[in-house]
Amino acid sequence: SAEIVDPPRHPMAMSGLGGTVATPPGGIEAEVLVVTSFDDLRAKSARARGRIVLFNVAYAGYAETVTYRTTGARVAAQHGAAAVLVRSIGPIGLRTAHTGSVTYLAGQPASPAAALAAEDANRIARLTARGRAVRVRLVTSGSYGPDAPSANVVGELVGRERPEEIVLLGGHLDSWDVGTGASDDGVGCIVTWEALRLMKALGLRPRRTVRVVLWTNEENGLNGAQAYAERHAAEAGQHVFALESDSGVFAPARLGFSGSREARLLITEMGALLASLVLAGCSGTSVEPVGAEPLDAAGRAACEAFIADLPSPADDALVTCGAPEPATLEATSECDEVRGVGWFIDPDELSDAESPVTATAIGVRPRVAVVFPPDERGQRSLEVLSALADPVTEHLERVSRCR
Repeated sequence: SAEIVDPPRHPMAMSGLGGTVATPPGGIEAEVLVVTSFDDLRAKSARARGRIVLFNVAYAGYAETVTYRTTGARVAAQHGAAAVLVRSIGPIGLRTAHTGSVTYLAGQPASPAAALAAEDANRIARLTARGRAVRVRLVTSGSYGPDAPSANVVGELVGRERPEEIVLLGGHLDSWDVGTGASDDGVGCIVTWEALRLMKALGLRPRRTVRVVLWTNEENGLNGAQAYAERHAAEAGQHVFALESDSGVFAPARLGFSGSREARLLITEMGALLASLVLAGCSGTSVEPVGAEPLDAAGRAACEAFIADLPSPADDALVTCGAPEPATLEATSECDEVRGVGWFIDPDELSDAESPVTATAIGVRPRVAVVFPPDERGQRSLEVLSALADPVTEHLERVSRCR
């Protein structure tokens, strides 16, 4: 529960975030510090200690705003916040509190976190803007119970020419407890399953096997995806493409992708057919573990925050967060620093003026890669790498320096 205790007492619509640590049994009561961005929090850092920090960030689209829910608690804890409230990640609507996951980093402070209905967040913001100190009592009781068995649902249409090669499609069956899961991700299950059903109904047998997996336990652990990856580890290299539908089924707005350099170049060539979409890094969370080292929850949150914070010079660049280590990178390889971030480019690519080049950030986790076509080598690539220095430094973990 959450309520304003002064000035006048007012119960608020809230929902604890998935994975939040609990408050003490009696809750936490403290004055609220309202911030509108991470930069605003840094500017007010001296006032954050011991307070409940409210991220009152107006909804500007899910990808742009969700970082405050996933990472706000751990960022605020670094400034000494006692707890965190996040304005619900969604438009204003009948005091609806929107839940979702929050992530913490091992060994770092963790603050209890909850989502507030936008109307209640605005109430606190109005009061503080008038110079009123607002005190809130927050009570959360989140905890983890023992695992329970569940299962993926799998169906496939066997290929006619290369049945051993697999095109993997899917969505996830589970949802957060406060809703029906229709958008997240019932519709993803329906459209991917329907793609297979339509091929069968029309008598279309694809060259490769098309397999649909409706994943279990995506929201709070990815156990369904991990179990699939473990069971099919021996054939991971035969998965030629994997796609998850987990962003609703409205007008297409973005295609997230991760893969090898060759695959990224192919997707870049296909971009002309997808001109209305924004090509960005970070693939669907349930398909990440297939044939690659999966990101943990903190890594996925860091990539989400990084992609959401991409600067305008990188708008047309193919940027991948969670990229693999370059095959030609060795311990003695050199890299070039651009505004404090080291980037490695394969020397063979550099020597071929007609070749695209892939710049990979060295010494940060998760790893970031950027593909530049031949006509963007030189000044254009330098502008993009320079602009990326800020989100890399802000959201990714530095583990080493450039040689």
